[in-house]
Amino acid sequence: MNSTVLWILVAVVVVIVIAVIVFFVTRGRRQAAQTESRRNEANKLRDEARERDLAAREREAEALRVKSDAQRAEADAEAAKVKAERLRQESTERRSDAASVRSEVDDRLRRADEVDPDVDGRNDVANRDETVTRDRNADAVGDRTGDGNAYGARDRNDAASGESRL
Repeated sequence: MNSTVLWILVAVVVVIVIAVIVFFVTRGRRQAAQTESRRNEANKLRDEARERDLAAREREAEALRVKSDAQRAEADAEAAKVKAERLRQESTERRSDAASVRSEVDDRLRRADEVDPDVDGRNDVANRDETVTRDRNADAVGDRTGDGNAYGARDRNDAASGESRL
């Protein structure tokens, strides 16, 4: 073999060996860069997952707070409903008591008319009923006579004389 051919073969082998070495060195660097890129991507995904987890926890906490507010509002509504029913019953009882007292007042006024020598028969009874009605209306707005008694003497005198101040 010729020495020139031998030198060409050695040069080709050297070039091939250098190419293989360069290939493996750059391959290692590419893999390292790719590995670093994947680490960065994994860290980015973890950070996003933490942020989403925090947002989910905040939403869960808000949902629990809203649920608690709703339960409190329902409890308040139920308490108001119970109070309204209790007040309704109390109102009914007080109206019944008031009707009973009014009935007693009417009975006393009739008895007073029966006993009073100045009251004369049916006409005075009609005047008394008108006076009682007027006095009841006065009770609704307060004392009309100024004497602390809605069934004042002046009204009875008007009823006895047959006058009407309606």
